Amino acid sequence: MDRNKALAFLMMVMSMVATLTVLMHLIAQRNEAEEPDDLPAPNAARAANRRRRRQGRDQMEGREDWHHSRHLFSLLPVTEVRPLKDADLEAIPENRFYSEFRMSRASFRQLYTLVEPRMQAPVSWRRLKLLVAVGKLANKGGYRQLACMTGYARSTVFEWCEETFSAIKDALAHLISLPPPKSAGRERINREFFEALQRNRLFGAQHLPDWASICGAIDGSHIEIESNFDVEDESFRDRNDRISTTLHAMASYDLTFTHVSIGSPGSCHDSSIFRSTELWNDAEDNTPPPVIGQGQVILADAAYPCCDYVITPFRQNAARGGRHVGRRRFNNSLSSLRNCVERAFRHLKSRWQSLCPVQAASPAKCRLIIWCCVLLHNFCIIYDKPGLTPTAQRLAENRLPATDPDRDTRRYVQPRPQDTSARRNRMVNQVRQAWQANGN
Repeated sequence: MDRNKALAFLMMVMSMVATLTVLMHLIAQRNEAEEPDDLPAPNAARAANRRRRRQGRDQMEGREDWHHSRHLFSLLPVTEVRPLKDADLEAIPENRFYSEFRMSRASFRQLYTLVEPRMQAPVSWRRLKLLVAVGKLANKGGYRQLACMTGYARSTVFEWCEETFSAIKDALAHLISLPPPKSAGRERINREFFEALQRNRLFGAQHLPDWASICGAIDGSHIEIESNFDVEDESFRDRNDRISTTLHAMASYDLTFTHVSIGSPGSCHDSSIFRSTELWNDAEDNTPPPVIGQGQVILADAAYPCCDYVITPFRQNAARGGRHVGRRRFNNSLSSLRNCVERAFRHLKSRWQSLCPVQAASPAKCRLIIWCCVLLHNFCIIYDKPGLTPTAQRLAENRLPATDPDRDTRRYVQPRPQDTSARRNRMVNQVRQAWQANGN
């Protein structure tokens, strides 16, 4: 008897819940149908958004292929259920174009003129393939989201990206290189660092002769890998227990990379990677390598060895006390210039979000994606920054070949004991004299 009463009570509760659900649905439909147009601004905006969504659902549900729509990720209007064509690229709004591809339409046209001769696809498909590849590098989503944006199959989008990445690397490889000593490009880099120091510290040019020969700042940044392949080498596991590779780079003050080293394990120290590049000279006389040039210096943090052409800050315990005020001011001046490489890394990762993390099927493809992002980073800065010479003239500044991204840079070198720098001591004295000349 008690069991029958319990079942009856349960059925009554379920019927009441169903009745309340139907009533709430009817009330919501009546409110949507009777929404006035003169609502306050926030309510009117929400009502307009609901009406647009309802109209889109009504239009899509009347089609047989509504489930193939691209919804929010589509580059076409919601009523256009078809793959993206080459003629549709000019119809994409400018703000939507920049938000999806992280470059302006004018920059994309210039990029197409440089990459198009390297592409093997039919001419009518080259611009669309390049746009799809740039969209893959600019967005954090995978190939599935990119397929939703364009309306093509995921396998098709994957093949397009693989072909176009190689074309981008071959066409823009000359954008990452350090200008030779005494060239117009090297003088421009030295002048940018020196003028930045004068703006930041209000120093006079007559007190800082050694600060006028800075050719770049170096540092390393971890690039996390979200791979479909098994990483057997445990050296790729960094200090945060993540699978990553290290992007070691030298940047100028305008945030362009002038030298990169890609592919080192995440557990490798920055100084070890630096010693395996052509920027380091193993000679005991502290002479700079030919790529740096005599009299030129590189700025680095305290993790790097200090020598006559690599200037590092004083450690904290060596800059304490009242008699080391000059060292502290030297550290502040050096940090104000060296942070350009950190800002360049941040700019690179925020613009090309496929680096956070990199999704690749093999280590070689992972290096290729990083390489393309760095190249496009330099391309956008060189082309979009006002006041610079045209791209063709600037790229003809006698630049040296860039570092090969497939070169194995895992060569571990023991640090040279007691690295000292007489130039750093001279630069400290110059900073002290500059402060005294300004009355500080």
